[in-house]
Amino acid sequence: MMRHLWVATLLLGVMLMAPLARAEMRLSLEDSRVLAIGLVQGGQPKAARAVALVLLQADPQDVTALIVLARSARALGRSDEAIAAGRQAFRLASSGDDRFSAALVTAQALSAADRKTRAQLWLRRAAEVAPDAQRRAVAVRDFAYVKSRNPLSAQLSFSTAPSSNINGGPTTTSVVIGGFEFFNPDAVPLSGLGVSLGGSLGYRIETGAQSHLRFGVSAKTTQYVLSDSARADVPEARASDYATAGVGASVTWSRVQADRRGRAQVTLAVGQDWSGGAVLARDISLSGQVDRAVNQTDRLGFHLTGTRTQRLDEDLRSSEKIETGLHWMRALPSGDGLVVRATLATTWSDAASIAHRAAGVGIEYQIGRPLAGMDVALILNLDARDYARPLYTVVAREDLGVEAGVMLTLRRVETYGFAPQLGVVASRTRSNVAMFDTERVEVRLSVKSVF
Repeated sequence: MMRHLWVATLLLGVMLMAPLARAEMRLSLEDSRVLAIGLVQGGQPKAARAVALVLLQADPQDVTALIVLARSARALGRSDEAIAAGRQAFRLASSGDDRFSAALVTAQALSAADRKTRAQLWLRRAAEVAPDAQRRAVAVRDFAYVKSRNPLSAQLSFSTAPSSNINGGPTTTSVVIGGFEFFNPDAVPLSGLGVSLGGSLGYRIETGAQSHLRFGVSAKTTQYVLSDSARADVPEARASDYATAGVGASVTWSRVQADRRGRAQVTLAVGQDWSGGAVLARDISLSGQVDRAVNQTDRLGFHLTGTRTQRLDEDLRSSEKIETGLHWMRALPSGDGLVVRATLATTWSDAASIAHRAAGVGIEYQIGRPLAGMDVALILNLDARDYARPLYTVVAREDLGVEAGVMLTLRRVETYGFAPQLGVVASRTRSNVAMFDTERVEVRLSVKSVF
């Protein structure tokens, strides 16, 4: 291949923007690349595209020319050409700079062609191959922008949780009823491994400058594997008896205030749950939520939810529930974050085991600066339940529960914007009816999107 290209009218017309139809100049391939880059950066996409095409005639695998072609074609509205050139450049690129540039321009071309979900995937790729923190931040910023304008949203979730008590078994096998003590040797905590898989899909329709409707569907299942000790303690126990699944659909109306500091939403949702492979319940709920930034560091919110649950295993256990709650979020000067939630709920049912009042407080403290390459969050939840009518004993049941844990997001092993999250959570419930005393320790492993 010749080391020099004869570029006549085209290049002089590009540089001088004058009709020098018979002038000639000789540029090396490298000089031509520099010219092409300067043209596309200088806002002359037609000329840049023409130079890039000449370069590609000389060398179809010229990565720089392919990137210039992708950028200029995107600016000219030639989306398919831009996408094809960007992909080819990414396949051929060997340096981090070129791989990042190719991935970024491909994402930009896809977004311009209104293929925003695929653009998000390419922006994750750009963030993954970014040669430095500054350019990674550019990809993350663009990802947030495209995501905010993508009407389609999709999410997958996966987690595993070794647990000391997958069945919620009590800490004692005995219960006193009417002055007599009864024993149930099978009512014991069963240890094992839970594996959860879920997904959701949503589509947003803009209904105004600050409002939209979102239609969503979701599904989730959790399957268990019993430990050797659990099978030895209760030989007849089957892990499938504790498996759960659920599907749901929802429609949400949301509105952001004109000053962008407050927002409100109303959601209507329906769902169906399975337990042990059998249909357990169907429910319908209506909820409303408002929240607003009160200053630069604090945000307050309120929610109210009403739920009607129809139990299909036993109609007596059907219920209606009203829950209200407040949450407060604060950004601390240190960069840490604090979230406090408080809830009150009342559940009505003909079943004494279901009807109750409940109150809860939850605290989450997020450490702003990574520790040993990990994001750290501490959680503490307290809840109390007061049952309406006695069951098994002459006094009504009262429960007090506490849950505490630490969640670690392992940033050092992040891939394409996803990082493993490891958590250790311990919970304990104490009841005035001994058969409802429970304890559990879980190690939770999941995958989290960090942008």
